[in-house]
Amino acid sequence: MQLNLSTIKNVYKSEIVEIETLELKGYKLIKEYFVDSSQLGLEYEPALTKCQFDKELEIDLKKINKTVYSFIINEGQFQVYLGLFSKSKTENKTIARNTLEIKTKDGFKIRLYNTDIIEKTKDGYILNSGGFQTDTTKSRINDNLPIGYKVFQKDYDWFIQTPQKIVEFKDNILIKI
Repeated sequence: MQLNLSTIKNVYKSEIVEIETLELKGYKLIKEYFVDSSQLGLEYEPALTKCQFDKELEIDLKKINKTVYSFIINEGQFQVYLGLFSKSKTENKTIARNTLEIKTKDGFKIRLYNTDIIEKTKDGYILNSGGFQTDTTKSRINDNLPIGYKVFQKDYDWFIQTPQKIVEFKDNILIKI
């Protein structure tokens, strides 16, 4: 959520995101807040109350004096950790909705949400559904495999078609190319 002094109340619309994913997208953590989300907290407790948080956030935004981004980076039953982030350029790029291409030493990774569904290594491709064998996961994997390789589904089970054979799909399977 983009945030500055004029949009400060939008902080309550912040989405929950893994901090590692934010860093891969080029966000850098500026400040972290521990905030009571139940509205029942007291001022002497470790988590900031809504009133305490509003005051501290306003002071910090005046000090920073630029647009920042807010995300919930962890949550419990009654509290949340909210982070303020700045944005910078990164070599990683968004290739589809909720999908990043991450440069690595040996090739690349394709991350869908918080799961690396493909990792290109010097030995081949490591495929992983993260337990979510969805059409989107299958589509993103197929979009990034070399020609002649394809993940397909038959009667609820996933398989990998290679130029030589068909093998059963298992998470973290290495396909040698």
